Amino acid sequence: IVFDAQVYGEKNKEYIIAVDPASETDNLAIVVLELNESYRRVVYCWTINRKRHRRQVESNKTSIENYHAYCARKIRNCSTSTASYSSTAATYS
Repeated sequence: IVFDAQVYGEKNKEYIIAVDPASETDNLAIVVLELNESYRRVVYCWTINRKRHRRQVESNKTSIENYHAYCARKIRNCSTSTASYSSTAATYS
């Protein structure tokens, strides 16, 4: 099975956004899963921690200085990328 990279999902597919909110000794992780009839696949995965976020702020790669606001923005961006699809589920664990 060949999986091509996708920037946006397909309207007839279902997606799950899963978030692991660790930040101090571990990475916060966001994973987007595409649900298919006979299989599931990871279509997006992103991680960050406070230390890496601080380096991004210091190097002007982001203007969002608050770590939690930065992570919330990333989660919202993932949600809005999938919001127009027929069925979107969000789970936070």
